[in-house]
Amino acid sequence: MYVFVFRFLVDVGLSSLMLQMNDLTKLQELRVGTNIIQSMSLPPFMSTFKDFSLLDLHANNISIIKTDHTEAGLKALYGLNLSDADVLDGLRSIYFQEVYYYINERASEPISIFRCMINATNVLVKNGMIDEMEYVFFREIKELYLLYDHSGTLPGKQLSHLHTLEKRVIAHNIEPIRAGTFTDMPKLQYLDLSCNRMTLKRCCTTLLSGTPQIRYLNLSRNGEISLDVGGFDGLDSLEIRDFHHTRVVDMGYFSALSNLKYLRHLDVSYSTITFTNIYCFYGLRNLNVFKIAGNNFQGDVARYLFNNLTFLEHLNMSYCRVVELHPSSFRNLQRLRLLNLRGNNLMTIDFLAYPDLKQLTSLSQTSRSLICPLTPSIAPAPRQILFGGLSKIRTF
Repeated sequence: MYVFVFRFLVDVGLSSLMLQMNDLTKLQELRVGTNIIQSMSLPPFMSTFKDFSLLDLHANNISIIKTDHTEAGLKALYGLNLSDADVLDGLRSIYFQEVYYYINERASEPISIFRCMINATNVLVKNGMIDEMEYVFFREIKELYLLYDHSGTLPGKQLSHLHTLEKRVIAHNIEPIRAGTFTDMPKLQYLDLSCNRMTLKRCCTTLLSGTPQIRYLNLSRNGEISLDVGGFDGLDSLEIRDFHHTRVVDMGYFSALSNLKYLRHLDVSYSTITFTNIYCFYGLRNLNVFKIAGNNFQGDVARYLFNNLTFLEHLNMSYCRVVELHPSSFRNLQRLRLLNLRGNNLMTIDFLAYPDLKQLTSLSQTSRSLICPLTPSIAPAPRQILFGGLSKIRTF
């Protein structure tokens, strides 16, 4: 039983919106609240209803909204210009699982986009004017992605105190930004601040406070990061730490990471570090993957630097201008399986003649003149040894 009254379609007991309304091309409002409708999928032909402006579905049984359910409505919205800053406020009463918000053209003034997303669990915003955002209390937020190209200050205060947040990605800023602090997020486990050309002083307790569960921290491809003594206090749960292609100040002089006993993966490749202190990585007893390519060692510090990393399996020290490696450089690395020494100036790899590297299965090395050890009785037998550009080599 359908009644068409002044462009309103009203019914009781509807289970679907797939109605025979082909001829109702002037329909403006469809009010079908208090029914048993389970899907908001509209008939495809409704995308041609130019006067249609309101769909009322309150008090129904809709629990899931899929992309193809809204296809007809999205086609009708193509080209719509949202000039009202509060135009999306009506979405605040809806509980979203995921929200993806893309801004193709920069608005002349900030749009209050977050107030309509307070009930969402996953939010992605691209090209938003984040430095102008107001504080919003997200109720159920678990993942937040802010991918934008606007310069300014990263608003730490507005993005703190999110007690349900587990993952945050703020990345790919074209212009350099200044970071605030992110505090009071007890469930945060994953933080990606890569590719922001960011300069950060006294990392990382000034950046993160009240985040005891954080396990992944990515600050790669930024400007400059300055470490501080005790800079990782309170971040003891870190397992993966990435600084690659970011200038890291002071890492080579003291042990700023000593409390990170659960750290498994550390990447400081091409971070303009000169290692002068043999205790730089003291305390990282569970480190499994260590990427140190493109940095420098002072004197014979490389002879002792890795001695306490007994769980290390993957070591990349390529392009570090190394001329000589003493056999004791890899003492206690009995689990090491992959060793990358490409781009150095080694004349010999006689450290292979010692039994410490008994698990080594892959060695990458480039040199114009390289002599291998001739002691097969005690040398390990790597299953894959990659040599490139060699003019002289003796194998064992």
